[in-house]
Amino acid sequence: MGVWMKLKNILAAIDGSEASLMALGYATDLAKVFSCPLTILTVQEPLIPTPPPTMPPAIVESYMKEVTVFYDSIIEKALNRVKESYPRIEVKTMIVKGRAWEEIIKQSKRGGHDLIVIGSRGLGGIKGLFLGSVSKKVVEEAACPVLIVKGGAEK
Repeated sequence: MGVWMKLKNILAAIDGSEASLMALGYATDLAKVFSCPLTILTVQEPLIPTPPPTMPPAIVESYMKEVTVFYDSIIEKALNRVKESYPRIEVKTMIVKGRAWEEIIKQSKRGGHDLIVIGSRGLGGIKGLFLGSVSKKVVEEAACPVLIVKGGAEK
């Protein structure tokens, strides 16, 4: 006898990568099958390094506007994909600032999500050794199940 789940609230964490957009496809299909709401989340990570205090404010402001446009475009593209596939799905979008894995965990708890869908995107090399991946940290820290969708090779 199997255990059947009923998803009630799905969180798709995306960053615009191929893997995250594939994850969005899975999340969208699951939201359709279970007739449940879908939240699309992207996290604007802090600037590293932070701009030096001697940098003219106009340059910093211009850069920050470009960053905002970038994250807005990720969400807009994702929302359009969902609505093209299933126009009747209830979709909420969020852009939050912080460390990606921490914000994904925080927002999943805050939103009462019972599944997180995220793309697998290996950092590779030395960077991956020291930082670990966002999806790995989410799996380790999440209070709900996590579906990691493996995408094509990033270039």
